[in-house]
Amino acid sequence: MTKHDIVQLYLDKISQTHGCTHESETYSSLRNILDFLANHARPNTLLYLNYHRLKQIAQLQGDDESSVRILKLTLYILSDPQINVLEQMFEVHNDLSNESISMDFQEFSQYIIDGSRYIHPITEQEVDAKTFSDAVTSYFKISQDFCQEVMS
Repeated sequence: MTKHDIVQLYLDKISQTHGCTHESETYSSLRNILDFLANHARPNTLLYLNYHRLKQIAQLQGDDESSVRILKLTLYILSDPQINVLEQMFEVHNDLSNESISMDFQEFSQYIIDGSRYIHPITEQEVDAKTFSDAVTSYFKISQDFCQEVMS
């Protein structure tokens, strides 16, 4: 299967599960990100893609509400377990040891209690929402399944 075929297969899958067609506002962003990931010379190195980089890859212009909404929806679709192209990851920096701790969503969600209380992943102390949000950075990486598919 060619890289083009793989991209088309995923676009068809997205169309079936999320109803995104050629006319959908997210379609070109989805295609641009899928094309980039599938055609990257070394997709297994795509382990830290932040929002800014993904916005560039999606070829979204401006910081208006519409661009932000389209990017968020695009990333939601690509990280949906049924699609499994991207995995959302979270990183917390420890200022004392100057190290960063990365975790997947399952690990990250253990630090959120009842959706309104938060435990700082480093100090394990309860903190307010702003402190928690300031401590955590979200990023994406290519999923193992998609990576294997485009490398085979």
